[in-house]
Amino acid sequence: MFVETANDLDQMLEQLRRLGTDHQWVEVKRATGGFPMDLWKSVSALANTGGGLVLLGIDENSGFEIVGLADPGRTATTMQGLCKQAEPALRARITVIDHSSGPVVAARIPAVDRAHQPCHFPTKGHMGETSFYRVHDGDIRFTASEIAHLIDAHNTPDHSRRSAPEGALLDPKRVQSFEKTLEESERVNALVRYGAMAEGHPTLAGWLSLGDHPEGLSPMARVSCIAAPRDSDPVGSEQRGTHIEGVVGELLDDVLRWMSRSLGLVQVRRDATLVDELDYPAGSLRELVSNALVHRSFRAADEATMISVIASDLIVITNSGGVHPGVEPGLLGLSPLSTPRNYTLVRLCEKITTPEGTRIVESMASGIPRADRLCREAGCLPPLFIVRPALFTAVCVRGRLDLVGAAQAFPAVGTDTDKLRILAAIIRLRELTDADPSSILQNVRMDAALAARIIGTTVMEHIAVILNALQIVGALIEKPGFQQPHWELNAGSRALTETGMTQTTTVIHAGKKKRPQHESIGLILRQLADETSGELARSEFNLGIAQRALANVLNAALDKNLIESTSPNLHDPHRKYRLTQNGQRQLARVR
Repeated sequence: MFVETANDLDQMLEQLRRLGTDHQWVEVKRATGGFPMDLWKSVSALANTGGGLVLLGIDENSGFEIVGLADPGRTATTMQGLCKQAEPALRARITVIDHSSGPVVAARIPAVDRAHQPCHFPTKGHMGETSFYRVHDGDIRFTASEIAHLIDAHNTPDHSRRSAPEGALLDPKRVQSFEKTLEESERVNALVRYGAMAEGHPTLAGWLSLGDHPEGLSPMARVSCIAAPRDSDPVGSEQRGTHIEGVVGELLDDVLRWMSRSLGLVQVRRDATLVDELDYPAGSLRELVSNALVHRSFRAADEATMISVIASDLIVITNSGGVHPGVEPGLLGLSPLSTPRNYTLVRLCEKITTPEGTRIVESMASGIPRADRLCREAGCLPPLFIVRPALFTAVCVRGRLDLVGAAQAFPAVGTDTDKLRILAAIIRLRELTDADPSSILQNVRMDAALAARIIGTTVMEHIAVILNALQIVGALIEKPGFQQPHWELNAGSRALTETGMTQTTTVIHAGKKKRPQHESIGLILRQLADETSGELARSEFNLGIAQRALANVLNAALDKNLIESTSPNLHDPHRKYRLTQNGQRQLARVR
């Protein structure tokens, strides 16, 4: 979104006032006492997270009041000079807005292509100290591992082809089964031809797919599986976890088997017969687990990192490594092209079957579209993806979308299934994020790409027609985004008001108003500052909210680097929390 006129600025400030905070692609600074000395951090963060907007001359602590600038021309020149100091240099679009309440400088920070990230400031320190990314309204420093992933992606090496650990062996029976899948002419020196062996020793790809008990030497042959309590579980329910071990084919079968046991089955009528099924399509889960197994990072620094599967109200599958630089994250599931991270492992797994006899990899670029199709057939949301330099996370929302409820809330939409699917998806996402302010889904937006995956089309013109039609009947409103817009439920809709759905954002149990997350975080910071020892256990905080909600707020404060814990063990009874330097600065600004 461009903010170049006084009217543009008023619209932006109205949005920020509704949110009560700046957000992922907007940073505001008062700047009346001079140019903000730490603004370079936000510039780096915005450039590394899709671009964004900097507004100078706005006071966030006074409800985003325009306070103006004494010398806007000089401020704009300094901003331009700051952007030139970045590596790579940023060509920001800088405008001085002559508002009736005072002049404001608006700087549109462009996104830096992933092939050139991280954007950093060499004049402020080395890359590890001056590279940031954006989370909500906070600037978070990249870890050393994330920077290594970003730099490594510039060259796109196939780490699955590197040598397996000393002592690694291939299983003769698995090798024999693999060779049987090949044409006669391919069987000569097949292990070398397919990259399973190199210089007389197994490669990682060969060892993890055809190896003899690779879990004995490396956690890369293990998957961490956790069944966490659901909201509907009895109070005091504990999580249950296990580790699954083996070669890639065994891991795929066994993780799916664990999911069937842990998620529980529901009875569904199929062709006049009741059958037991998961409340999320098993075939879709198989595709996602397979993707995690073959596309995870095999950099040496990630050898100790296991794939994680956490099942609760959501199913969250996380593997190390983001996506290949040749892949656009926003087009996952829509583009017919594929660029594999681990070409050698993928090529082997196209030939290998699991112990149950199914293929690990069917065909390139088909996994996510197939998962999406199975979700549509089951009436579920498609998997949602969260991409970071060092992590790739697939989030599955369990249960069917409520098309009947969407139709009742918006009768003007009629019976158009595609429109109802999109509406039901937005309603479901809002329910989840309202219930959990620190949900991993907080940054998921209904943009045109997600809408296309929900209804199963790659014709974006068709999506534009549907979204426009939903706006015309008053069901959705278009929200500006820095790179592309997204759509939300129209909170002023008569249908929403009559059904009471607008109340989900303001009412919680016992009729109490929900406190905004940033206010709860502020209370945590103040209580830590007022504590003599400077440390508090979770049970010692007094926010007047449920323990689960408190845990969510603490996790959000940890993610923003405002507090830190005294122990990495989540179950340590002596675990306490204390302010970080960032938290102390944040508290000082508020006070």
